[in-house]
Amino acid sequence: EQLPMVLKVPHLTPDPCYTFTYSLLGFGDILVPGLLLSFCHGFDLMIGSGWKVYWLVSCVSYTLGLLATFISLYLMNSAQPALLYLVPFCLIPIFFVALCRGEFQAMWKGDIQEQDNEDDQGEDDFTNDPVTTNQSADSNQVAAAATNQNNGIVHQSKEE
Repeated sequence: EQLPMVLKVPHLTPDPCYTFTYSLLGFGDILVPGLLLSFCHGFDLMIGSGWKVYWLVSCVSYTLGLLATFISLYLMNSAQPALLYLVPFCLIPIFFVALCRGEFQAMWKGDIQEQDNEDDQGEDDFTNDPVTTNQSADSNQVAAAATNQNNGIVHQSKEE
Protein backbone atom coordinates (compact mmCIF):
# COMPACT_ATOMS: atom_id res chain seq x y z
CA GLU A 1 0.00 0.00 0.00
CA GLN A 2 1.20 3.51 -0.72
CA LEU A 3 1.23 6.33 1.77
CA PRO A 4 -0.78 9.37 0.76
CA MET A 5 1.45 12.28 -0.21
CA VAL A 6 -1.24 14.88 0.45
CA LEU A 7 -4.35 15.21 2.56
CA LYS A 8 -7.37 16.87 1.04
CA VAL A 9 -9.02 19.32 3.41
CA PRO A 10 -12.39 20.69 2.24
CA HIS A 11 -12.70 24.45 2.05
CA LEU A 12 -14.68 26.15 4.77
CA THR A 13 -17.75 27.62 3.14
CA PRO A 14 -21.08 28.86 4.49
CA ASP A 15 -22.90 26.25 2.41
CA PRO A 16 -22.32 22.83 4.04
CA CYS A 17 -23.30 20.96 0.87
CA TYR A 18 -20.65 22.64 -1.26
CA THR A 19 -17.48 20.63 -0.61
CA PHE A 20 -16.08 20.23 -4.12
CA THR A 21 -12.99 22.35 -3.57
CA TYR A 22 -10.12 21.22 -1.40
CA SER A 23 -6.93 22.53 0.11
CA LEU A 24 -3.97 20.19 -0.03
CA LEU A 25 -1.88 19.57 3.05
CA GLY A 26 1.37 17.86 2.12
CA PHE A 27 2.81 14.88 3.92
CA GLY A 28 5.90 16.94 4.82
CA ASP A 29 3.70 19.51 6.54
CA ILE A 30 2.74 16.77 8.97
CA LEU A 31 6.00 14.83 9.13
CA VAL A 32 8.49 17.67 9.73
CA PRO A 33 6.60 19.23 12.67
CA GLY A 34 5.96 15.68 13.93
CA LEU A 35 9.73 15.19 14.21
CA LEU A 36 9.94 18.38 16.25
CA LEU A 37 7.12 17.17 18.52
CA SER A 38 8.89 13.85 19.07
CA PHE A 39 12.19 15.67 19.81
CA CYS A 40 10.39 17.84 22.38
CA HIS A 41 8.86 14.76 24.01
CA GLY A 42 12.28 13.08 24.17
CA PHE A 43 13.85 16.22 25.62
CA ASP A 44 11.11 16.36 28.28
CA LEU A 45 11.94 12.77 29.21
CA MET A 46 15.69 13.54 29.33
CA ILE A 47 15.33 16.50 31.67
CA GLY A 48 12.67 14.78 33.77
CA SER A 49 9.96 17.37 33.19
CA GLY A 50 6.87 16.16 35.01
CA TRP A 51 4.45 18.26 33.00
CA LYS A 52 6.07 17.56 29.59
CA VAL A 53 6.29 21.32 29.03
CA TYR A 54 8.06 21.27 25.67
CA TRP A 55 5.77 18.62 24.21
CA LEU A 56 2.68 20.50 25.34
CA VAL A 57 3.98 23.81 23.94
CA SER A 58 4.91 22.18 20.63
CA CYS A 59 1.48 20.53 20.27
CA VAL A 60 -0.39 23.76 20.99
CA SER A 61 1.85 25.81 18.69
CA TYR A 62 1.51 23.24 15.86
CA THR A 63 -2.27 23.40 16.21
CA LEU A 64 -2.20 27.20 16.12
CA GLY A 65 0.11 27.08 13.09
CA LEU A 66 -2.30 24.81 11.22
CA LEU A 67 -5.16 27.11 12.17
CA ALA A 68 -3.23 30.12 10.84
CA THR A 69 -2.51 28.21 7.63
CA PHE A 70 -6.17 27.41 7.03
CA ILE A 71 -7.23 30.96 7.88
CA SER A 72 -4.72 32.34 5.38
CA LEU A 73 -6.00 29.90 2.76
CA TYR A 74 -9.53 31.09 3.36
CA LEU A 75 -8.70 34.81 3.39
CA MET A 76 -6.31 34.86 0.44
CA ASN A 77 -8.18 32.26 -1.58
CA SER A 78 -4.92 30.97 -3.07
CA ALA A 79 -2.42 28.24 -2.29
CA GLN A 80 -0.05 28.92 0.61
CA PRO A 81 2.93 26.83 1.73
CA ALA A 82 1.95 25.45 5.12
CA LEU A 83 5.51 25.38 6.46
CA LEU A 84 5.63 29.16 5.99
CA TYR A 85 3.27 29.37 8.97
CA LEU A 86 4.14 26.16 10.81
CA VAL A 87 7.88 26.77 11.24
CA PRO A 88 7.64 30.10 13.10
CA PHE A 89 4.56 29.00 15.03
CA CYS A 90 6.39 25.87 16.24
CA LEU A 91 9.97 27.04 16.77
CA ILE A 92 9.54 30.47 18.37
CA PRO A 93 7.42 29.33 21.37
CA ILE A 94 9.68 26.33 22.04
CA PHE A 95 12.84 28.43 21.94
CA PHE A 96 11.20 31.10 24.11
CA VAL A 97 10.24 28.52 26.76
CA ALA A 98 13.76 27.03 26.66
CA LEU A 99 15.31 30.50 27.13
CA CYS A 100 12.97 31.30 30.04
CA ARG A 101 13.76 27.98 31.74
CA GLY A 102 17.52 28.29 31.11
CA GLU A 103 17.62 25.08 29.06
CA PHE A 104 18.24 26.55 25.61
CA GLN A 105 21.83 25.32 25.32
CA ALA A 106 20.89 21.79 26.35
CA MET A 107 17.99 21.76 23.90
CA TRP A 108 20.16 23.13 21.10
CA LYS A 109 22.80 20.44 21.64
CA GLY A 110 20.14 17.79 22.04
CA ASP A 111 21.95 15.68 24.63
CA ILE A 112 21.83 16.82 28.23
CA GLN A 113 24.05 13.94 29.43
CA GLU A 114 26.88 15.02 27.13
CA GLN A 115 26.63 18.58 28.47
CA ASP A 116 26.80 17.32 32.07
CA ASN A 117 30.00 15.38 31.27
CA GLU A 118 31.59 18.50 29.75
CA ASP A 119 30.67 20.53 32.85
CA ASP A 120 32.18 17.88 35.14
CA GLN A 121 35.48 17.92 33.22
CA GLY A 122 35.70 21.70 33.41
CA GLU A 123 35.26 21.70 37.19
CA ASP A 124 37.97 19.11 37.87
CA ASP A 125 41.46 20.68 37.79
CA PHE A 126 43.09 17.27 38.33
CA THR A 127 42.15 16.01 34.85
CA ASN A 128 43.56 19.15 33.17
CA ASP A 129 46.95 18.89 34.94
CA PRO A 130 49.66 18.09 32.31
CA VAL A 131 51.87 16.25 34.83
CA THR A 132 49.04 13.91 35.81
CA THR A 133 48.12 13.36 32.16
CA ASN A 134 51.72 12.39 31.30
CA GLN A 135 51.94 10.06 34.30
CA SER A 136 48.74 8.30 33.32
CA ALA A 137 49.96 8.01 29.71
CA ASP A 138 53.26 6.47 30.97
CA SER A 139 51.36 3.99 33.15
CA ASN A 140 49.19 3.05 30.15
CA GLN A 141 52.34 2.38 28.09
CA VAL A 142 53.77 0.18 30.86
CA ALA A 143 50.52 -1.79 31.09
CA ALA A 144 50.42 -2.21 27.30
CA ALA A 145 54.04 -3.37 27.23
CA ALA A 146 53.35 -5.93 29.96
CA THR A 147 50.33 -7.22 28.05
CA ASN A 148 52.33 -7.51 24.83
CA GLN A 149 55.18 -9.38 26.59
CA ASN A 150 52.68 -11.83 28.05
CA ASN A 151 51.38 -12.50 24.54
CA GLY A 152 54.90 -13.09 23.23
CA ILE A 153 55.00 -9.76 21.42
CA VAL A 154 57.95 -7.48 22.07
CA HIS A 155 57.28 -3.82 21.32
CA GLN A 156 59.65 -0.96 21.94
CA SER A 157 58.50 2.60 21.97
CA LYS A 158 60.18 5.20 19.70
CA GLU A 159 60.35 7.61 22.63
CA GLU A 160 62.82 5.38 24.55
